[in-house]
Amino acid sequence: MLVWVAPLVGLIAAFFIDVSLLRFWERRGPFGSLVASLRKWLYPFLMVVSLHVAVQMEGVPPRYEKLLNRGLMTAYVLIISLFVSSFFIHLWTSFATRRGIQVTALSVYILRAAFLLLALLIILDNLGISVTPILTTLGVAGLAVSLALRDTLANLFAGLYITMARQVRPGDVISLSTGEEGTVLDITWRSTLLKDKEGNLILIPNERLSQSVVKNYRRDDGLLVVTLHVPHSVELYRAELLAIDVAQAVLKELYPSDMPEEEVKVRFHTFQDTGVLLDVLIPFKSFQDRALIRHEFIKRFHKVLRENAG
Repeated sequence: MLVWVAPLVGLIAAFFIDVSLLRFWERRGPFGSLVASLRKWLYPFLMVVSLHVAVQMEGVPPRYEKLLNRGLMTAYVLIISLFVSSFFIHLWTSFATRRGIQVTALSVYILRAAFLLLALLIILDNLGISVTPILTTLGVAGLAVSLALRDTLANLFAGLYITMARQVRPGDVISLSTGEEGTVLDITWRSTLLKDKEGNLILIPNERLSQSVVKNYRRDDGLLVVTLHVPHSVELYRAELLAIDVAQAVLKELYPSDMPEEEVKVRFHTFQDTGVLLDVLIPFKSFQDRALIRHEFIKRFHKVLRENAG
C-alpha cells in the first residue's frame, strides 16, 4: 500500500517546497531565473525519491526487485540529466547575455541532446545492454540514414556553421541575393527565421542561407543609397545642392537632437539620353528608419526638382 501512496506524498512535498521556498527565492533571490528554470524538475524527482524510500521500507517480491530497481535508476538518470541540461542551458544563456551573444534555438537543442545522449548510454548500461554493438550497428546504419536525411543533415550542419561563425546572428537585419529581407529572429536546426517589414515570417533553409550572398545590416548606423535621375535641363551642380539640402532637412526632422555624424554625399555616375543618374548617400541611425527616409526624400526632391526645372 505504501508503494502506491508514496508518489502522492512526494508530489505534496514538492508542492509545499515549491510554494514556501522556491517561488519566494525565484522572486527575491539572487538566482531567481536559475531557480525558475530548475523548479519544474522538483516534482518528478521527489516522486521518484518517495517511491524509492517506500520500496526500501515495504519491500517487494524478489522477482520484481531487480526490475523495479532498474526502473527507478532509469527515472533518476532521466530526471537528473534533464535537470543538469537545464542548469547548463541557463549558464550558457547567462554567459551569452553578458557577452552580448544571441542565444539560438540550435545551441539549446545541441546542449539538451548531448545530455540526453549521455543519459541514454547510462540507462542502457544499467539495463545490462552492451553499448558497443549498438554503436557499431549505428555506425553501419548511419550511412543509410545520412543518405535518407541528406537535406535535413545539410541544414543542421549549415545551421551549426552559421551559429559558430557568427556572421549572421539573431537581431541582424539581412537581405539575400534572392530578394528576401528581414530581421533574424532565430536559427533553428533546420531553418533561419526572418521577420520582414510587413511582419510576415520567412523561413529560409540553413543550407540555402549559407550558400547565398547575404548583405548584413548589423550596425545600427549606415548609409541609405537612393538612385535618382536628373534631366539634362537641370544643372548638375544645382541638383547636387538640392539633393543635399533635401536630405539634411529630412534628417533634421527625423533626428532633431541627434543628427548622424556622417554627412550626406552625392555621386553622379551614369549618362543617359534623357539625363544623368546620381546616387544620394544618406546616413541613418536605425535600419527601421530607412523606408521613411527614402519616402520623404524622394517625395520632397521630386517637388523641388520640378520647381527648379520649371
